[in-house]
Amino acid sequence: MKIRLLLVDDHALVREGLRAVLAQDPSIEIVGEASDGLLAMALVREHQPDVVLLDLLLPGANGIDVTRQILADCPNTKVIILSSVQEFFKVQICLEAGAFDYLVKTAPAEELFQTIHRAYESHGRSPLADEEAVLSRTKEVAGPEPLVDEGETDLTHRELQVLCLIASGYGNKQIGSELGISHKTVEKHRQRLMNKLKIHDVPGLTRYALSNGIVLGTPELAAAG
Repeated sequence: MKIRLLLVDDHALVREGLRAVLAQDPSIEIVGEASDGLLAMALVREHQPDVVLLDLLLPGANGIDVTRQILADCPNTKVIILSSVQEFFKVQICLEAGAFDYLVKTAPAEELFQTIHRAYESHGRSPLADEEAVLSRTKEVAGPEPLVDEGETDLTHRELQVLCLIASGYGNKQIGSELGISHKTVEKHRQRLMNKLKIHDVPGLTRYALSNGIVLGTPELAAAG
């Protein structure tokens, strides 16, 4: 039996490169490709693939929402996030959403093959079934949790997650969707962290997140400062 795989990335050249890599393993069959989240969800319902190789940053619907919907529609399908993003809280949120695993795009092909085969052979069992396992795998992928002077700021774990997403350009509704909470709850977390940090604008929060290693710097984020 071949491993039936759906490939999802919004960059045609990336998909072409992944096709070439995956062709090296004759046990893997690509049953479809999608360039955005909405098409990905439709193709999952149509093809019922064993594994979805999913980019995190997608037009139409982000990879975390897509992961949740795939698992709701097809609970036996395994989602492997493949992304260039290595930020601690984004990795953690993806794994908490139910992704089987999270790989960075710099990973060697052998690691990709091994992860796909592990996902296929798991038979419904997730290796990340509890918070401790999620945290351990997050640290393996993204390194240790960012250090913040909690004696001075006393930010909760959830507030740090919200801060990471604010600094990455997400609005309240998007953050709520990512974290599985209401936008009103996001607003409360947002207001509390602003009060604790004494920073009341997004550029200031972004600078704080960058300087404390909570979110990695990008040209877009730098421009926001």
